[in-house]
Amino acid sequence: MNVDSPESTITRLTRRPGFVARARARSGLLPGQVSTEALLKARRYRLTAWIGVPAFLVFVFVIVTLSAGFSTSDKPAVVREVRSVEGASSNQGEFEVVLGDGTILLFDRDPNVSAGETVHVRSAGNDAVVGLVVRGVLVPTSYRYDSGLWPVVFGAMYILLAVLIIVPYFVWGRRAHHQIKEDIDAPLATTRGRYVGSWSWRGMSNRLARSLRSRKLGQISGFPVAIDERPDEVTWFVVPVDLLPKMQQFEETILEGTQQVVVTYHPNTHAIAKLEAADGTATLDVQVELDRLSELRRQLTKRPRRRPRELSDF
Repeated sequence: MNVDSPESTITRLTRRPGFVARARARSGLLPGQVSTEALLKARRYRLTAWIGVPAFLVFVFVIVTLSAGFSTSDKPAVVREVRSVEGASSNQGEFEVVLGDGTILLFDRDPNVSAGETVHVRSAGNDAVVGLVVRGVLVPTSYRYDSGLWPVVFGAMYILLAVLIIVPYFVWGRRAHHQIKEDIDAPLATTRGRYVGSWSWRGMSNRLARSLRSRKLGQISGFPVAIDERPDEVTWFVVPVDLLPKMQQFEETILEGTQQVVVTYHPNTHAIAKLEAADGTATLDVQVELDRLSELRRQLTKRPRRRPRELSDF
């Protein structure tokens, strides 16, 4: 039951789970069960950095290339005139090269070209002339290529987006993998307390979310459940999102009682293995319910066999 909704009848939580726990739950990286399949799922998310980092570096290289103005083209031209122009505010002379079509190019140094010589004019992507190729040697003009701020802004936005997406999945996937790996061989722990409530989010139980969970997130997707082991001391546990309807039934059953429960859980992930009401009125065996769901999915995905064709009489 979502304790954030006003219709909640289970005691409302004084605080919600922390931001990291909520973000992990929404992204499907809060382990809801401990199994080999869950370990493999967490390992895939842990390895996202090996895919994301190379893609990120390739994109940065493209941005740097665009910023440097490497997109250029060469066109042949004939030099009409070469002259030296003394700068009014400088002791150094500037050189002007007049091309056959009347274009005037400025150079900070002698371009070492003579009138009537054929050269290649190198232009940048914005049609600005960046130099002359004279006998195979590039002589840069006084023009300085400026690609503007858009590559820097776009690159910064991409870096920020990559950090916000790749880094959390890598960190949370690694944490989930470590916790599940430790819990596979660790003995179960048991505690008692008062059931406080559970935290869920909108859309987690709709058809699209269920489809995505079963295909991509699967066994490592869980939602937090709060148990008050001591007065004003809330401990968070995890239940698989596929068992949300069962969890709601459990909450409705214990609502009229003392809400005292016995929790059997995995010590590292805090994934609940079994949840029982202290008075014996309700029980939620997570592993049994998950096995039942897995068997149901297998039956639904089985394709019906084709009936053998009957042989004709002729």
